[in-house]
Formats: sequence, structure tokens, C-alpha cells
Amino acid sequence: MKPHEPHAGTAQRLERPVDVFRIVIFLGLSIAFAGCDREGSRDELTISDVEVVDPYNLPDSTLGEMLRAHFDSAVAVGKNAESEYQASLARLRGQRDEAALLVVGALERAPTEAYFERALMAETLRELASPNTLDRIYRIALEPRREAKSIGDDHHFFPGVEESQIRAITVRAIAEIAKVDPTAEELLLKLAQDDDISVAREAIQGFLGLGDADNRRKMLGTVLDSERIREIGITTTDPKSVPYPDELLNDIPLPAARPKDSPEVSDDDE
Repeated sequence: MKPHEPHAGTAQRLERPVDVFRIVIFLGLSIAFAGCDREGSRDELTISDVEVVDPYNLPDSTLGEMLRAHFDSAVAVGKNAESEYQASLARLRGQRDEAALLVVGALERAPTEAYFERALMAETLRELASPNTLDRIYRIALEPRREAKSIGDDHHFFPGVEESQIRAITVRAIAEIAKVDPTAEELLLKLAQDDDISVAREAIQGFLGLGDADNRRKMLGTVLDSERIREIGITTTDPKSVPYPDELLNDIPLPAARPKDSPEVSDDDE
């Protein structure tokens, strides 16, 4: 298996309206990896100390290369990056089942310390939403937290956070599959009882999002006790439905208008 190489053109993208998930994943795991360079490290880590592997472990096939390029596009920035990402996703959806099977297999085999790549693969499964992968995604969602692995004595992770986040994303994938495969609804009800509050909350929100929320709340009440329901909180509100008070707009201080004869200030004057 050859090492993973960035897709051509990635470095040329400078600005991109990346969605919230990809920003959170990228920044959060970047912070986790920042511990390598802390002052006081006893041993300097060099590139020769690290075995370079492809964390995706995909086959050298046309579809495998498409998936590698897609993973690169998911974290790319630039003027056309979002449109290129969506175009890549559309191509994968043309081979939805085959692509999803490759991704779920790669996720099952991925090394523990590949937190970023594992989260990205889980998100890709959510976007592909192939019913053929439902059972395997469910097993990943139930998977106990793995033991954290690190590089060097002073390389620190937040394994509980990363593992919980990956499991929560797989639950979102199950919720997407439930829109086309009703058998996934029962799995969401089971996951709503999970001890991990992040997993349970995603399962509840996904279950309620399938329609007829009032009836679904009653169904949740048959598997969750009232204390657990209060702890998790199953009431969801669409932010767009909340009116914005006019009085708050009046309290927002606005900058004073600059006089017309005020001199312009350029960057060179600072």
C-alpha cells in the first residue's frame, strides 16, 4: 500500500466556506496533536522515528483513488473548494454502495491514533447513507472506547473526546440511513439508551428528526426514564423559528459615521 498523497490542487485553495463539522474536526484534532512541540520534551521526535502509513488503507483502484481525493477535498480551502467537494461527493454517490463498503471497511481497520481520519470516514458514511453498511456502522457506534495511543513521551490526546465524537458521527450516519431504511429506527432507539451522552443525544435527535416528533417522544418515553430524558434534553428548536426581538436590535451600538472630509487611512500609514 503506498503512502497517502494529497490530491493535486489542494494547496492552491485559499478560501472556503467549510461546513461546521469539518472546521470543528480539523481544529479540534489539530489542537490535540499540538502537544508534540511542548517545551520540556525529553526526546526530539524526527520523521525517521515515525512509520508513515496510509490511515485510510484503501485499495489502489479507481474507486480507492476517488475516495482519497474526496478526503483531501473535505479539508481543502479555496474559492472553488466547496463546489469541488460537492462534485466529488456526487461522483461517490453514483457508486454509493461500493464506496460506502470501502469506507466502512477502512474505518474498521483504521489505527486508533488516526482520530481525524476515522472521524472523516464516519462523516463520509453519513453523507453516503448506504443501507448496505447499516449493521457494520451500528457495530462501530457500539464499539467501546479504544485505548489512546501517542507518539513520543509528551504527545497527549483527549481520547474520550475523540472516541465519543467518532461514535456520535456514526449515529448521525444511522439517522441518515433511517430516512430510506426504516429498520435503522430501532437501532436509534437502542442507541438513545447509550451511557455516552453524546451518542444518546445524537440518537434522540436523529429519531425525532424522522417526523411526527410528538409520537416519537412518546416512544422514547417507553425506553428512557424521566430522569434520563431531563439529563439529555430531547426538546429541539429550529433556530430559524425563533423570532429576534426588535428591542435587542436597538441596543446594539453602531459605529459613528465618519465625516465626509475625514482623511482616508491606508495600511502604509499605520
